[in-house]
Amino acid sequence: MEINSFLNPLYLDSIFIDSAKNAFSSKSIAVIENELDFSPKPFPHFIFKRFITNQSYLKSLQEELQQINYKHKDNDLYRFNQSKDLKSITLPNVEKLKNIIYKEFKDVIQNITDIPLNDNIDLFAAKYDYSDVLLCHDDQSDGRRFAFIFYLNPDSWQESYGGLLGFFGLNEQNEPDTLITQIMPIWNQMILFEVSDKSYHQVSELKAEGKNRLTISGWFHGTKPLLLHLPSIYFPLELLAPLDFEENALYDWINPNYLIEDIISQIQITFGETSEINLSQFLAEDKYSQLLSYLDGLADECWEIKGPRFRRNYLVVKPSLLNLAKKPRKDEVQAPLHNSNLKNTQTPTQSNNCLRECCNLFGSEAMFLILSNMTGLELHPLAQQSSMDTTQYTTGDGSPSSDNSTTRATKRTESIERNKKREKTFDADKKTSATPVNAEFSDTDIADERVLVDDNPPPSVKKEAEPGSEGIEDYGSRFQIEVRKFRPGDYTLLNDTSNEIEQKSLNLSLFVGCEDWIPDYGGQVVYVDPKEEEPLLTINPTPNSLALVYNDEGVAHFVKYINNKCTKRPNLPEGKADRAFYQLFFNYFESPEPRCD
Repeated sequence: MEINSFLNPLYLDSIFIDSAKNAFSSKSIAVIENELDFSPKPFPHFIFKRFITNQSYLKSLQEELQQINYKHKDNDLYRFNQSKDLKSITLPNVEKLKNIIYKEFKDVIQNITDIPLNDNIDLFAAKYDYSDVLLCHDDQSDGRRFAFIFYLNPDSWQESYGGLLGFFGLNEQNEPDTLITQIMPIWNQMILFEVSDKSYHQVSELKAEGKNRLTISGWFHGTKPLLLHLPSIYFPLELLAPLDFEENALYDWINPNYLIEDIISQIQITFGETSEINLSQFLAEDKYSQLLSYLDGLADECWEIKGPRFRRNYLVVKPSLLNLAKKPRKDEVQAPLHNSNLKNTQTPTQSNNCLRECCNLFGSEAMFLILSNMTGLELHPLAQQSSMDTTQYTTGDGSPSSDNSTTRATKRTESIERNKKREKTFDADKKTSATPVNAEFSDTDIADERVLVDDNPPPSVKKEAEPGSEGIEDYGSRFQIEVRKFRPGDYTLLNDTSNEIEQKSLNLSLFVGCEDWIPDYGGQVVYVDPKEEEPLLTINPTPNSLALVYNDEGVAHFVKYINNKCTKRPNLPEGKADRAFYQLFFNYFESPEPRCD
């Protein structure tokens, strides 16, 4: 049988091509002889319903593709198995398909669209197994004009298996918003769509165990490449000055071991060497339980989706629920901590907004000082005069260094370089905690060792108050906050930080509600250097653990896609299958004016 007989001959018919051309040029929905569907929405795409007519050839091709070598690809955007470019594979049935796509199918596309294509054609095979996924992106790169996907998985595929190709519509900001079209991976169908700044698409997670989605995919390149579309500017989280917080409440919330000076000194040593540390059981047990119960009890209207989909997808608490306590002026009377205009959605026993209280704790001046002493960062001026600070950084002869900030910066830079040479993983269940095991302290011991905040810092570190804000003392440090709820299917992508602040900062992640969590579910916070192949650091979600990471310039991080496996984890609270875990994310800056793009 001749090669050109494998391609459906109807696709070569001049009348058929004219009908398809008319639909494409007029951007009209069309079904042509029940063999080709065209739709211009949400962006122009074709479905060639019976691409190859020879079924025995297709079966042989499928068998060949199952036998070739695949490389497992796993990053922020996707997880699946991919072959090398099929140009280098010379199996007989693969060769026949290459001839069809490189010659006949290319001519069909040019005749229908009147868009000239060159000989640069990418072609590879891909296999999706259980929990594999491809997240929202637009395919714009290197002169691509058309993308195509040819399905060779069994024709008995069901929608519940997942693996559907989804096309997104755009919102008013020209960002992907809602799934408009979902296409089942049906045997012998060829999907073709035009690549543009509107061609946002995904492959949904494969949720059926034992199933395999097999495709041949690639891109046709044009002789006149399109100008690449730049993503919309993302406005970073609001920068906040330290908040007001009742000091006595600090001891109610934090595990008292983390307020002991010797423990803080040990933490600073470790952090100075590695630029990261994980503090297990950071909150007092009763406060952690109260916080988890509060978050689980929040009504749906208390959350809002954080997008756009090509950057991130998760829920955040609405700002009105937090209503953070800014430092009052001297002539003002501070409002009660638990007052809120938002209708309470909690049970009577949870009437206080413990979430807001927890966030005020992490934004408080006292926490800035504690973090300064734990990390060596200059987040609070009093940390410079701490006994811990003068003993941690010394010169070669053991005398105190005259330039602590320079020494700290050098140590952090060195530790970043060390981290680039190896992958690190946080898991509070496996990593030795900074807190002594089974340590026992009397109330008097704890009180004597607590790190307190001086209400009258040295005049030299005070900044002049802005007009109308007399009484507010601003030391220049800032922080950001976001309370996140991650669900199955949520994620962040590396370009999440493309227009955010690019400055050295301290990242804090407090994980809540991730009991029985394992890495196979996803959800890890992964730090990467774009110049390095391996991750610098991977943080596994662990309940009531606080991860501190020094985020150097040039380092980015993402939250790995959370797959459907987590809905089957043991001890999942009833009715909480839609909840993976909560992350209270904080970002601290030494500089009062972080640089933005």
